[in-house]
Amino acid sequence: MSTKNHKKRLFVEHVVSLCSKLGIRTIAEGIETEQELKECKDMGFNLVQGYFVEKPQMDLAALKLNYDSLNKIKSARDKTDKYLILENLKSTEPIHIDDKI
Repeated sequence: MSTKNHKKRLFVEHVVSLCSKLGIRTIAEGIETEQELKECKDMGFNLVQGYFVEKPQMDLAALKLNYDSLNKIKSARDKTDKYLILENLKSTEPIHIDDKI
């Protein structure tokens, strides 16, 4: 693995780890090979999407059902994300310019 790719992977791993600690689910997009799927699992992604997982569909009724259920999940998740943000804002004390760090 090149140094550039190693840095990218390290960055993504840390973002996924941070999201996990904050209770935020992650999704990897554009997964087209078994190797990419394995790497996403290794990095800790919760969900993946792409041609390797499922080809695009034209069944509009099925897609509508999927989108409806995803919207319910998104709505619930948004409330959770907002709660986490507000809780962390409340518990974090501001740093003033005169403070020694």
